[in-house]
Amino acid sequence: MISNNMTNDKKTEIILDFVVEAARAFGIIQEAGKKIGAVSETGKRIWALLRILKLYGPQTVPQIAKMRSVSRQYIQRLANDIVDEGYAEYSKNPGHKRSQFLKITQKGEELYSEVYEAMRENVEAVAPKFREEDLSAAERVLKSLIYELEHYLGKSKK
Repeated sequence: MISNNMTNDKKTEIILDFVVEAARAFGIIQEAGKKIGAVSETGKRIWALLRILKLYGPQTVPQIAKMRSVSRQYIQRLANDIVDEGYAEYSKNPGHKRSQFLKITQKGEELYSEVYEAMRENVEAVAPKFREEDLSAAERVLKSLIYELEHYLGKSKK
């Protein structure tokens, strides 16, 4: 844990280093994701969208975009791709005429499970290298950093 006695300049440098390393980790994870089917060859994160549908049930494209802090257009293109591939389908939204629900299909459930197991195997291989309390602290810091940056940048999800 960072001491409150540390200067803001030092904290800023540590946060910047953290962000750069998180981006590097994301790149490594994305490359591994391509090998196991979580990420398409074009870099689209199929599994992340399927995970949202699996965990939260049918969602509209704007709801998913807000959850992921990305543009509605990006999610719309990704949604159209996974619908075309049979991993999800659109269904009527009684609360809105134009914004349909996107829901996972059986084929999508199967891909989700397959990729989840492959990801789990990769993570299980490296998990013993870390202490549980360090992983919990890292998760807390990352979530707090995301929240603070979204709040500061005006993208609060309130």
